[in-house]
Amino acid sequence: MLFRPTYCAKCGERIERTEWRLWTSRRFCQVCETEHKLQDILAQGVVAAGAICAVVTGVSLISGSREPKKQLTSQSSAARPVALASAGNNAPQIPKPDPPAAPAEPASQAKQKIQAADVQTTSSMSPVAAVRSESAYFCGAETRKGTPCSRRVKGNVRCWQHYGMQAMLPAKDLRLQ
Repeated sequence: MLFRPTYCAKCGERIERTEWRLWTSRRFCQVCETEHKLQDILAQGVVAAGAICAVVTGVSLISGSREPKKQLTSQSSAARPVALASAGNNAPQIPKPDPPAAPAEPASQAKQKIQAADVQTTSSMSPVAAVRSESAYFCGAETRKGTPCSRRVKGNVRCWQHYGMQAMLPAKDLRLQ
């Protein structure tokens, strides 16, 4: 059952209808309905379009896709580790071609070579992390509440809001561990 108003929203006239249908105005009397017909039609159209979109979305979610998902090819999976390795470093890396596997080489020697390559990449990445952790400080300037500012900054400087102010605490207390 839809809403049936007692009075018109425009003129305040009492609304008395014998039959209420879907297309009758729910806000205006019969006189004001002719003036504001476009508003009622637009509102009903938006509601109808929303209902249609909801039904279509529900049907598409329920039915789903019956096609199997495509498998990744060996070329795209081989290129992916190179992209992930280069994502951690800012310097571009050139992908190295895989050497042909010799059947005479034991598996243990191959594992040792792989582990040695991993150690080289790990050691090259660690100085960057060490530089970041060395220079992390709190701002430390006095705030309106009278407490030290807790924003993180690079080096023993103040944040953008407290630029030029003095720190409340000594530098050793502002340094992050």
